[in-house]
Amino acid sequence: AGGERAKVVGTTLGHQHRPHLLEAWGQRFNLQLEPSNLAFFRYLDVPGMIDKARRAREAGAEIVLAAVHAGEEYSSAPDRQQLAVTHALADSGEFDFVYGHHTHSVLPIEKHGDTWIVHGLGNSLSEHATRVPVNNEGLTVSMTFARQDGEWVAGDPVWVPHILTLDPIRWCALPAEDVCRSREEDAASLARTARTVDRMPPPARATSSYLAPCRRSSN
Repeated sequence: AGGERAKVVGTTLGHQHRPHLLEAWGQRFNLQLEPSNLAFFRYLDVPGMIDKARRAREAGAEIVLAAVHAGEEYSSAPDRQQLAVTHALADSGEFDFVYGHHTHSVLPIEKHGDTWIVHGLGNSLSEHATRVPVNNEGLTVSMTFARQDGEWVAGDPVWVPHILTLDPIRWCALPAEDVCRSREEDAASLARTARTVDRMPPPARATSSYLAPCRRSSN
């Protein structure tokens, strides 16, 4: 689609109790973060997040994102709580995109109704005492929004898989031009990530590479 376009790469915000408005490309964005760790914040509060999203739009936000901190570590599928929360947020109609983190493992990308959900971005940084292949894998996801008939509409997510190594410490997009862990481990990680991302409908199309990343499509 032609016309104005806006691209959201990501952000980190600390204060949870009022709408956060971000300025980019002359537009206002809102990101709602809702961790599940009781030591710092309330448990997942879907009505509260929806209320914050509405207030953010009233304050001028045109694109509203939700980040959900939940799930079982090192899993490859969202659990019941994740699905209940992310689907409720999508069904509210107040969020343009929903993504999750916490499991330190890649989880599927899903289109629920008209809303894209990235259930888990995996691990892009930390090393864990528990060493399993999935907690050294992650996704970089790009979402593009285009204005259509006066509203911002999300395009299909584009994702790039990556893997971490210890010796030497490296972050590698896959498939890597040079071997990252080993040819076998790199190939297994790429195949495992692709299977996981495509576990929920709709199916993905295209092949993955750093310069030509995978694209989830609703077509």
